[in-house]
Parts: sequence; structure tokens; C-alpha cells
Amino acid sequence: MNTYYWSTDTFDCPYDFIKELFDFEDIKSFKNEITYYFLYSKKEEVYSKRNASSVMFNCAILLSTLKACYNIYLEPEEFKKRKLIKSAVFYEDYCLSTLSREEYINPFLVFKKVFDEIGLNNLEASLFDTISYAMGDSYIDCISEKDIQIITYNKLLEACWLINERLKEKE
Repeated sequence: MNTYYWSTDTFDCPYDFIKELFDFEDIKSFKNEITYYFLYSKKEEVYSKRNASSVMFNCAILLSTLKACYNIYLEPEEFKKRKLIKSAVFYEDYCLSTLSREEYINPFLVFKKVFDEIGLNNLEASLFDTISYAMGDSYIDCISEKDIQIITYNKLLEACWLINERLKEKE
């Protein structure tokens, strides 16, 4: 998961990584960062020019998060074994989420859909390109065949957050 770029801890288990991730920062902060990257990638204005190091730090965390999601995707039986699927949810639980009812019940569905359709390499490349364009000082039309919508990253973050919350319930 390449956490050595931003953490003194190394994580072999993606579930341990996710718990640490949301102890480090809340989901709202991560979603706001991604929103700013996408917004500024479409503007001539530079995002956080004075804080380039913090942007790259956050980029490393987000890339590690994508790898953790991918590691969970690779081991569906481990996900089932951890019993992170809810039997039912109320509309109020997921109505403000980017996740569908089914995805809220079973966050693994988000990983399956995203990695089956897009793949890890395309997700990483698109995120890195978006951040690079946001940090550039001139507008570049950054729409390409590998351009991934912001909702995809938000869904992955929300699925991770749900896993974190359900892991906490089990403690």
C-alpha cells in the first residue's frame, strides 16, 4: 500500500490501514480535497500553490487508499469472513451518500464494480493527472479516455468509511 511515503507505520492488512486512515483524518476532509483537485484541474487558477508539499502528501495517502481498496477487492472471501455486510439499512442511513442502498449494505460491491470496470492503474493515473492539472498554472483540457469521475473516488472513500465504522462496531 506504499504507506512509507506518509506514515512511519506499514500495513499489510487493508482493514488495519482503513482504521488508521480515519483515525488520521475524517472522510469529509478527504472528499473536500478530491473536490478541490477536480475543481482546480478545470481552472487556470493553481490549487494551493504555496502548499504543494501538503498536496503531494495527501496524494500519497489517497493512492495508498486506492491500493487498500484494491487489496480488499482481491480477497472477497476475507471481506465475507469479517462480516461487514449489513442485513438491512434504513433510507435515512444512505440517502445523503453517493452509495446506492445495495452498496451501503455491502460496500464490497463498490470495489467490485470500480475495479472490474476501471482497474487500479487507471484510477491511480487519473487521480495523479487530476492533481497535476490542479497544481499547474495553465489550463489543460484534461478530459481523456482514462478520466474518472469524482463520484467514483467519493464512492470508494465512503465504502472505506463504512468498513471502518463496521469494524469499530465489532470491537
